Amino acid sequence: MCRLIETIELRNGNLSGIIYHNKRLNAARRELFGIKEAIAIEKEIVIPEKFKKGIFRCRLLYDKYIIRTDFFQ
Repeated sequence: MCRLIETIELRNGNLSGIIYHNKRLNAARRELFGIKEAIAIEKEIVIPEKFKKGIFRCRLLYDKYIIRTDFFQ
């Protein structure tokens, strides 16, 4: 099974452009895996406190579901 990556800017605890990331993630899941139920990224991930101040990247590894979430500069 293929896995996909979505990288999102995290600015002071807010996920930038989340509407577009949600659309892209759910379109890929629909196209590749036939899954019609949408995931709202902002409801699925927990942002650790140390990443709530400043600019970071949030990287999601996913296939049918979100497998892993990483935060880094």
